[in-house]
Amino acid sequence: MKKYLLSVLALAISVEASAAMNGQILNCDAPHPTQPQGCVDNWALDLLDETKAAIESAPAALPRDRKHYFNGTGAGVHVFMLDTGVDGTNPDFKVLGNPSSDRFGERFGSFNNVDGDGVGSHGTRTAALVAGLQYGVAKGATIHPIYSSGSIRNTKGDQILARLDWVYDRVVNFGFKPAVLNMSFNIPRPVMNSLSVNVEAEITQRVRDLINAGVVVTVSAGNQNGSNPGAYWPSVIPEVILVGGIDESGNRWVRDSTDPDYNSICVVSPFDCGSNYGTLIDIWAPAKYIRSAVRKTNNDSLAPRVRSGTSYAAPMVAGLAALYLEQNPFATPAQVLSALRANAANLGDIDGNGTADLLARSPVATPACNVPQRLFVSTGSSVRFYASQLRDSCPAGYDGGAQFNTSFGSIAIDGIGPEDIVYRYTPNVGYTGLDLFNYNIITNTGSTFGTGTVNVTVQPVHN
Repeated sequence: MKKYLLSVLALAISVEASAAMNGQILNCDAPHPTQPQGCVDNWALDLLDETKAAIESAPAALPRDRKHYFNGTGAGVHVFMLDTGVDGTNPDFKVLGNPSSDRFGERFGSFNNVDGDGVGSHGTRTAALVAGLQYGVAKGATIHPIYSSGSIRNTKGDQILARLDWVYDRVVNFGFKPAVLNMSFNIPRPVMNSLSVNVEAEITQRVRDLINAGVVVTVSAGNQNGSNPGAYWPSVIPEVILVGGIDESGNRWVRDSTDPDYNSICVVSPFDCGSNYGTLIDIWAPAKYIRSAVRKTNNDSLAPRVRSGTSYAAPMVAGLAALYLEQNPFATPAQVLSALRANAANLGDIDGNGTADLLARSPVATPACNVPQRLFVSTGSSVRFYASQLRDSCPAGYDGGAQFNTSFGSIAIDGIGPEDIVYRYTPNVGYTGLDLFNYNIITNTGSTFGTGTVNVTVQPVHN
């Protein structure tokens, strides 16, 4: 096998300026409950940027190409997470290309870097799916954690009202716009665990106030495997974007006996057995075996890192809404939903209610042939991918390859054939996340050479 070990160059121009969008290589793309710890990818990202035609023509399994492209990051968009808080020490919430900074804005109360869900890490996982560097959709959005101890489902109605009032104050009086609010929980109606007998009407009105103020509100459809999500709050509110969950084949997600959680949370207590469905559902997103960030103290346990549920479908749609608002900051929530649905792929009638069900998709175009992509790589390990991933959208018969130099450490490219190219990245002690590359993109019509900077986001030690 021929090996190229490239040397250090000092000249710098911008590679990113010439790129149509950024990309993320996914080295583990199959949803599975027992993925090895070395698999760090959210497979849903692989699906969300596939073309409508590819998704709608898939006979049994939805397409994935081991890449995630994004032409926006949600920068400037405020994402409020009404959940169990977020472990802000997880590196997934750092600034892209600047690991010394994070993307947290103001938090509710004084709960800094706290996730109250214990082993489950529910709030950390949902936040990372909206905006995490490795797992998220909107990798540049500002995150506002809203802490709730334990399960948000058990939070009292007046406590929820106080948190919604806080969001309203930040949006209306402090100008935190454009804004998205994600609520990945469902409370059986009527909501009564409050000092106020009218608490459900009060919290419903406050959600409507937020929507009228321009906040896009995304809500999980719930996991009761039933046709009436309106039996739960806030699913019952027609103005929210209600997100149902699918599996990797484009079917409605239903927990079965192969799921490690089947006996403990479906058979014993039938409240977590599959995505709710019905006419209230606005859009669908992946919900099966979704990997995401967790509290750092849980890093050695696989169980909290792969979970299924509509709780994880909703924040991905929240991330897509943030991408749209980055480009259309004055869009109303109704306009955002309309754009999401117009961009979505038609899965057919997957829940049997007689209407088409739409899979949310990233608003991206196919990158130009051999445009240099930003690579997300692991520290001190190999990232393996195929030669076809270097060709991207090149016409048939155009072969592709790539060579890179780095000013810190080295990248080795082994082999030149399909399934025979390995990138190894080993940073030195002074690694800052911004590296100088000499690139050589080769096709059968010629070569493109240059030198430039490429931001490399290192896979977090804890994720």
